[in-house]
Amino acid sequence: MDLRRRFDALLTPPLHSSGGPGGHFRPRPDTSTWGKVAMFEAFIDAPISHKKLTIFPVIAPHGPMLPYLLSTEIQDSEVLTVREKGDSPTPLLLARNNSLHPLLVLAGEPLPGENPGRLVERSILLGGNSVTQIPASPVERGGWLPSNRETEITEWLENFPILRSQVGLLAFLGNRMMGLEALGSPNLYSPLHRRLHVRFIKEALGASPVENEDLSALETKAQRIVAGIGDAERVPAKKIGVGEYCTLTGPVAGGDLTYQGHLVHLSLRSPSVPSAWEVTGEGGV
Repeated sequence: MDLRRRFDALLTPPLHSSGGPGGHFRPRPDTSTWGKVAMFEAFIDAPISHKKLTIFPVIAPHGPMLPYLLSTEIQDSEVLTVREKGDSPTPLLLARNNSLHPLLVLAGEPLPGENPGRLVERSILLGGNSVTQIPASPVERGGWLPSNRETEITEWLENFPILRSQVGLLAFLGNRMMGLEALGSPNLYSPLHRRLHVRFIKEALGASPVENEDLSALETKAQRIVAGIGDAERVPAKKIGVGEYCTLTGPVAGGDLTYQGHLVHLSLRSPSVPSAWEVTGEGGV
């Protein structure tokens, strides 16, 4: 049985189709961002479960290639330099991208610099050859896990291999949604696959015992979440870097970042729990 479910709601701003998978997509006429459509077609694939964690891979067979750098993948410190500005409770960071390409910093990721423990509160795309002021979270990154837990995390990771054209994941702990993370292209997601899964696995390992949900019931919940993306209210946030960041409220909670007509990053969280990005640091895994 084909368990794939269309992820047609992963279009920014909200769109709707004229029918099934072969329908034509168009912006809803009541959206305030008419004409600024970031087309993105994907689906949630069959769920993969290991113990109390269930992952629905997000697949985009025709996802574009986005030529952005990732802050987590930079080995050369000369590409991105960061320093703090001022001594306010929530300091500003001055981030200089010395590359000619835009550089993506995901929410919850630390930046190099004078205080690398500072976390970025929302996803930001730094323009090429530019300096950007970034509000940094005062929350410090968590500590390392004991080595025996690192081994356990590695064992869990083996159950969630990256799939062809994968761009994200929707995670459940038992019957509770943990969060959804989706990047705008497979080439952006691929180097982040391990990091994203580690964050959800850590949260699952640290959670209280839960009852596993029937997979058919989880599929129904996943579909409601997907549908909620299209029905959510999108409120533009203060501009930082390039592109537009909007917060999502209503049926789902989170935010999305778009640039030049493309979705860059979509992040949803359960309204009742911290997001996966707010879990302790990634440790040595």
